[in-house]
Amino acid sequence: MMLLFVLIGFFSGMTASMGLGGGSILILFLTMVLNYEQKTAQGVNLLFFIPIALFSTIVYIKNGIIEWKKIIPTIITGMISSFISANILVKMSSSLLRKAFGAFILIIGIKTLFSLTKSRKISSPLS
Repeated sequence: MMLLFVLIGFFSGMTASMGLGGGSILILFLTMVLNYEQKTAQGVNLLFFIPIALFSTIVYIKNGIIEWKKIIPTIITGMISSFISANILVKMSSSLLRKAFGAFILIIGIKTLFSLTKSRKISSPLS
């Protein structure tokens, strides 16, 4: 079981540092495999990603990837919206939250599937 935790932590951290949504992986693992309540899984996810985001940010800053003039407004609005949404989500039922998260994952999956299909058609050497 410890190996599974290490693998999930590694894969979640790796995908999160690349901006690919490692939280989705961790939340799915915590809710579907370990049977955590959705709210608890989301809380664990947030705590899990604080150090990962910090380390990734340091690497991105050292490599000159972050454009501060563009990111500051995003950080400010993100902080405001996260405060508001966290207060709303705490009051939601776990059942509704789980369904909303499932719908979000489904929509992202469908969008990704169709965007991959579209990009393959454009870059295909046969066309």
